[in-house]
Amino acid sequence: MVGSKVNVLISGPYASHKKTTHRLWLAIFCLLICAYSIWIFWAQKLRADDTLWMTAPMLLGAFAVCSITAILSNTPARQLGLIIGHWKFYILIATVASLIIILLAIFFKAYWVSGTSQALINWSDHLLKEHWWIIPVYLLMIPMQNFIFRACLQSVLMDLARNQREVLLATVIASLIYSGSHLHISPALALATVLPGLVWGWLYAYTRSLLAPTLSHAVSGLVIFYVIGFHELTNM
Repeated sequence: MVGSKVNVLISGPYASHKKTTHRLWLAIFCLLICAYSIWIFWAQKLRADDTLWMTAPMLLGAFAVCSITAILSNTPARQLGLIIGHWKFYILIATVASLIIILLAIFFKAYWVSGTSQALINWSDHLLKEHWWIIPVYLLMIPMQNFIFRACLQSVLMDLARNQREVLLATVIASLIYSGSHLHISPALALATVLPGLVWGWLYAYTRSLLAPTLSHAVSGLVIFYVIGFHELTNM
């Protein structure tokens, strides 16, 4: 008798609230995607040669909207991946994932520069001297990106999944939307972020913590763009 009452309680108000919350999140992301499309269309007409001034306000706006939505909808911190309980394991798995991404980037760069005069490792010394502020800005943007695409979008899609196949589909969808958010910089960069995005999506699905994908994103991103030298992708 008690068990049946508990089942009614779980499948009643709680399930209804959770379903309403999921609909709210999906509606928010539909609006954000529409806003992204309009913003980029307008911004590129004004100043197509500079993308950071377009990216930063867009990312800050999306982060603010997602944060306010999380607070107003009483979304649990655990559902948003805001947990660090097994932080040693998260750091370990993030390190392994970063090494795999960096090695793949090196192999790709070796194939790309074969038969040319370009160096395999192209340390961006001149870029760092002239635009040193890019690194702290980049490191600030990464947690916001992961909060938007992993904690908010991917979490909602995974909660709607009924089996492991649908969890995988949710991870792929969130990762592709993440990659698509780089289209205003260049199609080549958007394409280059597909595989790393899938890896970070898997990290989040496996750990349900933002720590692992955020750490891997920061480490591999800095090495790939500023040590190996893939900043040319932003102009392709």
